[in-house]
Amino acid sequence: MLLRFACPSCGRHISATRAQIGVTVRCPNCNAAVAVPKTSTLPPPPPAPLVRFACPSCGQHISATRAQIGITAPCPNCNATVTVPTTSTLSPPALGPLVRFACANCDQHISATPAQIGITAPCPNCNATVTVPTTSRLPLPRPVPLPAPLQTKFQGKKRYETTVILIEDSAELLENRKKLTKWTDDFTHARNWLVRELDALHGEQYFAGIFDHEQNRSVLKINGA
Repeated sequence: MLLRFACPSCGRHISATRAQIGVTVRCPNCNAAVAVPKTSTLPPPPPAPLVRFACPSCGQHISATRAQIGITAPCPNCNATVTVPTTSTLSPPALGPLVRFACANCDQHISATPAQIGITAPCPNCNATVTVPTTSRLPLPRPVPLPAPLQTKFQGKKRYETTVILIEDSAELLENRKKLTKWTDDFTHARNWLVRELDALHGEQYFAGIFDHEQNRSVLKINGA
């Protein structure tokens, strides 16, 4: 954790580690001698704004940090592949506290503004009559975190790419092929996973193989019918 303080001469904000407590440093702005204090004398910086976007498949709203821009990961709701955009594509959340409650009939979570307190309306899910209460009856929703990035050969995080492709009757159409892929750094794990997947095919036509990305060559190929 960094210590944050201001130069007494020019007011420049300075950061230092706890190991530098008591050390005299030079202000990077005015070159004045400044002693690092024992505790921070400045409040912590505000958190960086999040990049907010929606999954193109299911519409789930997702938040990510700016450090995650460009990362590809599965949607936390439908598992579809999403890529964090460079800027937010959703408007900031509405200001002001919302009244959050659940439908007594179907438990659908509903949000309303304070101006709607006391209003009776149909539940958007089951159409049962609901009345907006005076205070929230649900806890605030937790932000949906972005899952771990997908591990692809372009990221180079894993050595062995194990692929099993089930070839159905209309094999000439790529959309009729079921492809399963597993990434690992352990060849034994890759081979065992491949064997388990082939056992589940029950004699159907398939292609399977393990590709070693470190040596840039296939180390195992199997065709079955």
